[in-house]
Amino acid sequence: ITVLRELKRRYPARPVIMFTASGSEEIAVEAMKEGLDDYITKTPKHYPRIGFAVRACLDRVAQRARTEEAQARESLARARLEIALQSAGMATWQFDPRTRAIVCSDALGPMLGQPPGYAPPTIDAWLAGIHADDRPRVLAAWQAAFAGGADYRMQYRFQGADGVTRWIASSARVLRDADGRPA
Repeated sequence: ITVLRELKRRYPARPVIMFTASGSEEIAVEAMKEGLDDYITKTPKHYPRIGFAVRACLDRVAQRARTEEAQARESLARARLEIALQSAGMATWQFDPRTRAIVCSDALGPMLGQPPGYAPPTIDAWLAGIHADDRPRVLAAWQAAFAGGADYRMQYRFQGADGVTRWIASSARVLRDADGRPA
């Protein structure tokens, strides 16, 4: 266990297989908690497991590398998108019809007379900010998009929290689950 801890301290991503004749189930459990990848007892009946254990460790390392690479690409893509949105003076938003939650990019707050990072707490709060004369056609376009019509594209006036009325150009595409329901 002491050797395992030192190996994991020095090389945290390196897989370790314990191959021992003096271990026990308790040591195996403790070693697994410390980051051991596999445990094989030195008995002839367990020798064939060595190849499988090594292959499984190599596969896990490769999968971990692919996952880290994908996460790095996603992080870079998000950063690029945020830069593009800031440069264009745009914000993104997402509405989940199941939870009715709204998630917005940080840029939306200032567009609505709010601090960066602000998101309307509910869809009803968002709709309440839409100018009363524009609200019926915004709702009609919203409902048509959810019903399976065209993408949602609207321009309307929005009363910001700071009392300033702004023109907002908003567009959306309704994503659907496997059953065709808005997701």
